[in-house]
Amino acid sequence: MGERVVMEGVSMTGVDHLADHLSVQDFWVDGRHGFQAGKGGRVVCCARIPLKWKPAASIEVRWEVANWREGTWRCFRRRVSLERYD
Repeated sequence: MGERVVMEGVSMTGVDHLADHLSVQDFWVDGRHGFQAGKGGRVVCCARIPLKWKPAASIEVRWEVANWREGTWRCFRRRVSLERYD
């Protein structure tokens, strides 16, 4: 049986750096919902990460991009490695 992984809740903020007609309104980190990244970011609780960093630590990030000019939405999803933390 493997070592039990202790998880810790951390706050998250989404901020988009897109053109004025594009906006990230909703995002998710490992299924936890954040919102209004296009409004300069709001702090929401909580993404969960392992209390102790491991080399294979990663999270899944999903986000929706609205194109206000065209009236369209696109969804994106990426798995990203967590940078080393103490």
